[in-house]
Amino acid sequence: MTSLKKKHLILLVALAAVLPFLNSLSGDFVWDDRTLILQDYKLQHPKYFSSFFLRDYFEHADEEIKYGYYRPLVSLSLMADFALWGSRPFGFHLTNVLLHAGVSILVFLFLSRVFPQGGGVALVSALVFAVHPVHCESVAWISGRTDLIATGLMLASLLALASAPARRWGLALSLLFFLLALFAKESALVLPLLAGAYLAAFEPQWARHRAGRLVILYGLAAAVYLALRFAVAGVKAGAVAALTPGETVFSSLSTLLLYFGKILFPVNLSAYITNPPASSLRDPRAAAGAVILALVVFILVRSWKRGDRPLTFILALALVSLLPLANIVRISGPADMGFPAAERFLYAPSIALIAAGVALVSYLLRGPRFRAALAVAAVLILAVITVRRNAVWRDEGALFADALSSSPEAPLLWNNLGIYQSREGRHSEALESLRRADLLSGFSPRVLVNLASALRAAGRPEESLAILNRAVSGGRVPAAVRHNRGKALSALGDHRAAAAELEEALRLHPGRVEIMIDLAETFKRLGKYERAGQVYLRALELHPAAALWSNLGVVRKLAGDLPGAREAFERSLALDPRSSAARGNLGVVLARMGLYPEAARELEAALALDPANFDAANALGVLYVRTGEEARAEDLFLELAGARPENPEALINLGILSHWRGRVEEARGWFERARSLSPEDPRVAAFFRREEPE
Repeated sequence: MTSLKKKHLILLVALAAVLPFLNSLSGDFVWDDRTLILQDYKLQHPKYFSSFFLRDYFEHADEEIKYGYYRPLVSLSLMADFALWGSRPFGFHLTNVLLHAGVSILVFLFLSRVFPQGGGVALVSALVFAVHPVHCESVAWISGRTDLIATGLMLASLLALASAPARRWGLALSLLFFLLALFAKESALVLPLLAGAYLAAFEPQWARHRAGRLVILYGLAAAVYLALRFAVAGVKAGAVAALTPGETVFSSLSTLLLYFGKILFPVNLSAYITNPPASSLRDPRAAAGAVILALVVFILVRSWKRGDRPLTFILALALVSLLPLANIVRISGPADMGFPAAERFLYAPSIALIAAGVALVSYLLRGPRFRAALAVAAVLILAVITVRRNAVWRDEGALFADALSSSPEAPLLWNNLGIYQSREGRHSEALESLRRADLLSGFSPRVLVNLASALRAAGRPEESLAILNRAVSGGRVPAAVRHNRGKALSALGDHRAAAAELEEALRLHPGRVEIMIDLAETFKRLGKYERAGQVYLRALELHPAAALWSNLGVVRKLAGDLPGAREAFERSLALDPRSSAARGNLGVVLARMGLYPEAARELEAALALDPANFDAANALGVLYVRTGEEARAEDLFLELAGARPENPEALINLGILSHWRGRVEEARGWFERARSLSPEDPRVAAFFRREEPE
């Protein structure tokens, strides 16, 4: 293969990987994306770079049971995306698509080494891999990038190892890529077995003289990873019931059938697979899986005896890459899911499965034109299915509705659908979904907390409190329950009790910025501005965000600390110069400090950023009055009163201005209109007391 032809084929593979996934770029953050990206403030600050090597991957999740995953490299990739794109999902999706294109190219390069005279096996396998619908979960779902990164690094490690006999640095690079792959996903631990299979098939002499050193070096890399992983995350079994060794074996066989079906017939795909365990070979799924395994082993032995090293290796690769899917080390998952299975788990194993299938077809069908036509048809059909499947991942409504069509009794799906519906303001649907989740789960504090949150969002805080009382078990009140109790009490106007609940929630979960924000706002409602400011400063130590600086500025403004408020708003604007709210508040503070020209500039800039910033517009009108521009102020207040007739502020300002200019009857008319909207406003009451004495 010439260098130019190889470049053209690489470009073809890259295009095949990118084009079917273009419609995924318009997708939103879904499922774990919200916890891992939007809610994890540490991704937004470079100072937390090293912390990702010292924490559980799901550390920020509100759940008290952690999954026990250790994936610092994935977290760092999300941090890089956040630095580039902020909270815009497009950039994160773009990274996933580009990663998939890179992996697909590495698949082509690696298989070109395995099948150097394979009559297009490497190219067709890479193209099928690039467009296969089973990969939608890994590519169209941002959180699915764990498999993209780990698989790419595993392939890079194998390619570096393949070059080791000719290049001295090949082995060192292979070890480095292996360690990095482990920092992306635990399943990369099988790579030494893959490396051994490759060397045994293609470099037996070189490997034989270095066998001891290879075992030690790869073992040391794995030991470094395992020491870190167990020290930081450990292994958690979660909600999945333990199986006997026999049940694990038979369930692995039944799951093998499931995965082969998804590779060969990728039509009934789902983000949530219900996979009941198998207890014996009497289960037809386990029996069929055993037949498939026996057939693969039979072909592997035949190809080995015939000296067909490429086919022997690729079948061995398929068996080894499927080992992590056997779930020997139990992973967390909902109890109703059964034996854990997911389409994203197939991302790496599918390379060998697809290549083995393509190789076998090429051996059976000798006509090159027919093989080419079959390959083109397969790639096009798979690409069309992929484009359609991506649409399911566009938002959580579509995703959970699709998953529920195949797993209608899964409480987790109803729970997540209810959270999405509540966030979208579809309160009646949200309550129906969450009550369904509550019914199916039996007793789940997490579901009850979400149901209580949805009731509060629907304007029913009393019912929310009643539900939260159900979520308490064994006398222990989790932080999430305390937090939501505080929100419900605050909605009911009992801010003192709310503050007590939120302080206890913060004691239980001291690093939770969301709790700090709610506590600070509760103190603000109580008029305890100094305590509110202290809590905001604690939150800012962890998460120096523009919005938190702005909130601190508001608290300081209410407390009369104008220099402190000015500093806070200026620091907010340094982080987010396009914040109309912070700029408007800064203008108000500057006006109170008597710095009228600076205040006018800030208020006018706030309106330029957001013409609907009603507070800034009113403040600018008041400033015009103070600087002797009454006519300009009147025009602005009239414009505001016409644009927002339901808001009394412009009417009150027009009344004050008219009265100040001696137009008492005109002022009375404005204050009458304001009184109909806000009868308790002290400025309205003061006018009528003055003009209508008893």
